[in-house]
Amino acid sequence: MSDYIAVGETANPARHAEAAELRRYEKGQCESPMMEAEQSARTQACQNNIKRYRRLLRTRLTEFERDFVEKRLSEELSELATLASAAPTQIETRRSACSDIS
Repeated sequence: MSDYIAVGETANPARHAEAAELRRYEKGQCESPMMEAEQSARTQACQNNIKRYRRLLRTRLTEFERDFVEKRLSEELSELATLASAAPTQIETRRSACSDIS
């Protein structure tokens, strides 16, 4: 994306803001907007898996199956906690780095 306006084009503030954010990302001053979307998708996937594993634990399972599901549930809870603890600091860092449009 370039910073100049092509002949016949009108100024678009949203496009200018997008270009400014892209420049800051390229300089390493903020993270990609895609990273926030990926973080959200990973969180949603963990939450869905946790619901599924809890639902499975309410059914009749062999000892082997129950151990497996409990292990996976524990892993998902740990992953969700990691994502949750990282999210506020990453979001605040991105907001402060990306919010001021130069």
